Amino acid sequence: MLLEAFLSAVISSALSPGLTKIREEIVKKVKNRIRSQKSFGERALNRPISDFSEKDHEEIRNIVATTLDEYGVSKEIKNTLAESYSTVLSTKSMHVIMIMNGIDKGREYILEVINVTEDIRIGRCPVCEIRMDENDRTISRHHARLLFENGAYFIEDTWSTNGTKVDGREINGKTRLYDKDRIKIGQAMLLFSERERAITVIERIGKETRYPLDKIKMREDIRIGRCPVNEIPLDKDDRTASRHHARLLFEKGEYFVEDICSAGGTFVNGKKIEEKKKLEDGDEIKIGKTLMRFRRGGMRSRGYDYGTYAEG
Repeated sequence: MLLEAFLSAVISSALSPGLTKIREEIVKKVKNRIRSQKSFGERALNRPISDFSEKDHEEIRNIVATTLDEYGVSKEIKNTLAESYSTVLSTKSMHVIMIMNGIDKGREYILEVINVTEDIRIGRCPVCEIRMDENDRTISRHHARLLFENGAYFIEDTWSTNGTKVDGREINGKTRLYDKDRIKIGQAMLLFSERERAITVIERIGKETRYPLDKIKMREDIRIGRCPVNEIPLDKDDRTASRHHARLLFEKGEYFVEDICSAGGTFVNGKKIEEKKKLEDGDEIKIGKTLMRFRRGGMRSRGYDYGTYAEG
């Protein structure tokens, strides 16, 4: 999960429904302050939360706390938000409701963060934990609710005017939700997703070998080649790969690969690189006969392509 989406989701989920009107203003001010910090910069919000150190996250928490103070948010709510922030960073998985269309398209609610004891209400009413567009009259004021029972999430229509559908079927009574279920409430479409924490790795294609890159932040680079001292050692009998062939670097929140004067060159997605090359999630790196894939870490859904959703 990118920092921008993470902050929006945590703040939206943790603030009580009564603070809905100032929520967007708070989120906007927090983001602007992070951009203005020299230690973060303009592109910080587009980086995965896994790229930030504990010190970075502490600084971000302080920015959030200072902003909440300016709006007179109670100490109890500030403590709840701080706990929510830490919970999401430490959890291995989480459940998210994303609004897929309308004026709130893209807004996410992390269900583990919403501070309720019984259920999570969905509707136009300001007291709902997941508040929908107040001008959408196809949605009832108290339209539906989410419940957590025996380790699973359920949805139940609460006598709404237009009903609630899950994957196109109108529900009657409590219905269990599964990863990638689409929920229709009036004209609004919501997506329920389970997200897992993934670490940034280089994986050998064709072999069950994965190299975590977290340690790249602790040193200058990670070396790749036939020599056994390399952090990512290649097959010693592959003479098309040099002993010290390439290296991976971590700079300003981005990962790069660089050829280090090898005999056969380094290729990314089939193209030979002539200089340091930034890596994107899914990029394939070919060194000698070895093919590897770069997989970016962070919270990710289990394969759902958000770009394929079309309104209508």
